[in-house]
Amino acid sequence: MKDSTKVVGYANPWSVAPGDVVKFHTSSELLSHASARIVRVRYADPDVRGPGMKLVHVPSPLDAGIDLAFHPTWNGSWGEILDRGLLDGV
Repeated sequence: MKDSTKVVGYANPWSVAPGDVVKFHTSSELLSHASARIVRVRYADPDVRGPGMKLVHVPSPLDAGIDLAFHPTWNGSWGEILDRGLLDGV
């Protein structure tokens, strides 16, 4: 049985300055639409003695929801660097 609540995705780029554009790439095997929210993580302490988690909603166009399509993913990843000079000094 497939998990009908599973949505896989990522933001690109991972870090931005105020006013920069962020693109969200999402995929689901069964869902065609999902709700989404952007939150600012104020703290996320998994220790039961800690403050716990505090997320602050940041209003955005995503609040209306997102359309989904299936994009297969595979375990592991790789890249090919055609210009080996780019790695000099790394």
